Amino acid sequence: MAIYELHELDPDKLVTGELDPNKIEPIKFQPFEKNSKGMTIIDKNKDLTNSKNFISLYASKPSQQKFNQVVDIEFSDFVEKETNPLSFVQNKMTALESTKSQLQASKNSDVSKIAQLQEQIKNLEELLVSAGDAQSTNNIPDTLSQGGFLYSDRTGFPGAVAYPSIQNKLLSKNRKAIAVIQEDGNFAVFTGDYDTNGNLLEGSTSTNVWGVGHHHGPGAAFAWIFADPTQGQLEVGRLQPQWTVNWGSGRQKVSNAARLVLDDNGILMLYDGPAVIWTSFGK
Repeated sequence: MAIYELHELDPDKLVTGELDPNKIEPIKFQPFEKNSKGMTIIDKNKDLTNSKNFISLYASKPSQQKFNQVVDIEFSDFVEKETNPLSFVQNKMTALESTKSQLQASKNSDVSKIAQLQEQIKNLEELLVSAGDAQSTNNIPDTLSQGGFLYSDRTGFPGAVAYPSIQNKLLSKNRKAIAVIQEDGNFAVFTGDYDTNGNLLEGSTSTNVWGVGHHHGPGAAFAWIFADPTQGQLEVGRLQPQWTVNWGSGRQKVSNAARLVLDDNGILMLYDGPAVIWTSFGK
């Protein structure tokens, strides 16, 4: 059985008034039963072959959506007797509260997603800064060549010897370690995160991983590579009152091709050409 049928009326007769939609009564079909509130009840257990309601729609049908607004075609099987006239309103309120909760949950979800995106943006910005900083050229070398010196009083600060040149430290390639000849005569290695001048970055922690040559006295402390066919070595000492070597890496053959390199792990490597002849590792 079809739920409904549409019968188009003669538009000319509607215009002339010959046909009045409000006065049309069904002849073939009997109307469906209704309850006390006027709601139509369709009992599928009964023979409804000759039962239908004629509903006059004195309106155009521009779309299915408009038709659905005029005619409610939602049917419920075995409708229970309505006892509480406010239940419809209560059900509607419950549905609205559910919709509200869903919208609120969606809003909170959006806020959370925005916060996550903002955190990702922040991390990317920090990564860009780090990447840009990593491409910057260090103002301090990671290598001390034979014939070169590190002096404790050449700090690069105003008033220091050779200002503004920094000649008291080495800085590893990726700025993860520094080797400094200190005023107390100690040639010390520290690990951490440093800028291009070998200064500790804010928020980073410096860790002392190695040191030799501690000796108080007058004059600047120094570190250099002594090249000699039999007595060469890396030396740490002081200039006054006389040239004093307070520590040496060990006497051996060292040529003019020797160089001292600091890596990012805070390890000093003394090369002579391609060969490693001494390292601070394990010392």
